[in-house]
Amino acid sequence: MLSKRLSPYLEKLSVTCPAIYKQFVPSLQEGHDEELTVDDPLLEEEHTVVRGLVHKYGNRALLLLTMNCAAYCRFCTRRRKVSDIKKGIITHHDLDKMVAYLKKHPEIKELILSGGDPLTQPVILKKA
Repeated sequence: MLSKRLSPYLEKLSVTCPAIYKQFVPSLQEGHDEELTVDDPLLEEEHTVVRGLVHKYGNRALLLLTMNCAAYCRFCTRRRKVSDIKKGIITHHDLDKMVAYLKKHPEIKELILSGGDPLTQPVILKKA
């Protein structure tokens, strides 16, 4: 089951707003429903070509710049990573490998910056 993580502000909102509560606070059913506990529902690991770079579709790629999040969303498809920050730390060396891969694949026209929340890593985001 995904760990619960909320900022103090979201914690306060979740008390009075059911929608916020449902977005961030896991239900007991989630830990018991096999369909909801698939480690990699989007098969990103299978299509990871360089650490942090997923190339599943021909003309686009997904850059996973960080697994750090200010809050853990219940619908997260990367639960296997965001609960363990050490699995998702992207280094400048990783970014260099991503750039090299992208230069070799000019068919990639669209880059999606994601993670975790890429906005939590401004230094890495600036380089990306």
